[in-house]
Amino acid sequence: MKVSLWFKGCLLAYLLVAMPLFADSLEGPRSVAEELEPKNGLTNPDIRSTYFKDTFSSWFEFKDKLKKENHLDLGFDYSIVGSLSDADIGEDNALGHDIRFYGTWTPLNPDGTNSGMLTFKFENRHAFTNLAPQSYGFNVGALAINAAQFSDAGWIVTNLFWKQRFMNDRLTLGFGIVDITDFIDVFPLANPLTGFMNLAFSISPAIAVPNQGLGAAGGFWFSDNIYSIASIADANADPGSPEFDVFETGETFKHIEFGYTPNKELQFLKNFHITLWQQDERKDQGIPEDWGVTASWSWLYNNRWSTFVRGGWNDKGTALYQKSFSAGMGYLTNEQDLIAMGFNWGESANRDTQKTIEAFYNYKVTELLAVTLDIQQIFDPVFNPDDNVVGIYQLRLRMSF
Repeated sequence: MKVSLWFKGCLLAYLLVAMPLFADSLEGPRSVAEELEPKNGLTNPDIRSTYFKDTFSSWFEFKDKLKKENHLDLGFDYSIVGSLSDADIGEDNALGHDIRFYGTWTPLNPDGTNSGMLTFKFENRHAFTNLAPQSYGFNVGALAINAAQFSDAGWIVTNLFWKQRFMNDRLTLGFGIVDITDFIDVFPLANPLTGFMNLAFSISPAIAVPNQGLGAAGGFWFSDNIYSIASIADANADPGSPEFDVFETGETFKHIEFGYTPNKELQFLKNFHITLWQQDERKDQGIPEDWGVTASWSWLYNNRWSTFVRGGWNDKGTALYQKSFSAGMGYLTNEQDLIAMGFNWGESANRDTQKTIEAFYNYKVTELLAVTLDIQQIFDPVFNPDDNVVGIYQLRLRMSF
């Protein structure tokens, strides 16, 4: 089905009219904005320990001073993941880390309307073993990215964009190097550093989402409950070596999303949305034009239980799966521990089907330190017909400052 010209025309009209009314809250839980000021639905969390925050109090005082006097809000975190499997093939283990330095700088009208803000995030993703944790699932015969974000990409730029407001904050433009996963098909447990690690749950595996690169994203609130988000980005982006040849190739990824929430403050915790996306043919890579649709429902109950049902489909099978269905739930304790389980059914472009169950317990040792035990059971692994089920067992540690 040829949808490229129709989709491009609709998206261009949308971006010209609606994208300027970008709303900060439309950025998802893995974005810089949410990392700096997370919303978890709890009004009075009972933190086990403030040891690290007390120990490094001078650093946090320095950060507060920077934010107050220079309008520079900084964040830093370090995450490390180890992976093991009971499969009879592939490497025995994988170990890798992700170091991130991120923040926002608001030099224009920081305390008033019509502000201008620079958002940035720099990362070092490195494997300590022959194999990066992100690729460990393929290593044991599964069609799975079992530890999203823990690759061996080295130093990369994942955010570097300007956001400018106009017309008493009613009009805002955002453009630069963006991470499309901050805006597309977002749901509460999508952050692979704090939530589900398997790509089947961290974002719909039926979306051929590009790497971080040149693009623009924006959104519009039609009412207090109905919103829309759109983006356009370089389909061939490489955050390790940014090149802006998209102006020559014209090969882009686009999406439009329409959603409902009963409460803006809990937008991604209580949410239903439908996403349409299209990607141009990538000639040098031999990847055909593709498009697809996804739907997602997620709901928070009693400020504790987060439930979700999500599905997706694409036309040519250029994403990890051509069809995907996921469901699950998470529970947030008063100490901010997160316990969750999810089920995914996926079908590849070759009509191979695979089922995945992931369960994890994210234990908050202190306000700044979390340890996660993650278990994934993959049934009928696509590239390992000798095993009916493959288990992947992971330990994740994250420190944030």
